[in-house]
Amino acid sequence: MTLWKSIKDRAALDRLQDEAYHAAAVDEISSGQRRDGLWAKAIIESGGDEVRAKVAYLRLLVVALRDEHYLATRVAELHPDPAPPARPDSIRPGPVRDKSVATRCAEAIQNGRATFETYADLLATVGGSIESKGFLFGMHYVVNYGGRQVRVDHFDDLQGWFVKSVIPNLGLNQI
Repeated sequence: MTLWKSIKDRAALDRLQDEAYHAAAVDEISSGQRRDGLWAKAIIESGGDEVRAKVAYLRLLVVALRDEHYLATRVAELHPDPAPPARPDSIRPGPVRDKSVATRCAEAIQNGRATFETYADLLATVGGSIESKGFLFGMHYVVNYGGRQVRVDHFDDLQGWFVKSVIPNLGLNQI
């Protein structure tokens, strides 16, 4: 990739991230939430003018959201905390409803060919579910399985968690 394309790619990504931060800020404001410290700072910056304070608050909130994302990313880099494997005695999966679907999904997971739908299909065969949470920043997955709810922070970590915590408890023939 040329340097120019790399720069253009980064600029495009920055614009999309900026839009996402602004959308998150507008959502937070629309929900009626207000961060009093930021609001006080906005009033001071605007000299008490309420219209200018609202604009300043939006700008400050976007900066705060960027900072929160950056710090969360740094903490995750410095202190990775993958989802712990479930203890076999803590899992109470339901009976496998469709062994052919479960077997197909388990094989795909073990062979590294799983998609989000593969994980969802496998969990559906035992009465579980998976949801993706977050948008662009802070994306993670919530797995409901065997009476437990587990957060898995990265898509790549799902395979390991399923191989250790789900597949062995399905009672399928050796895959």
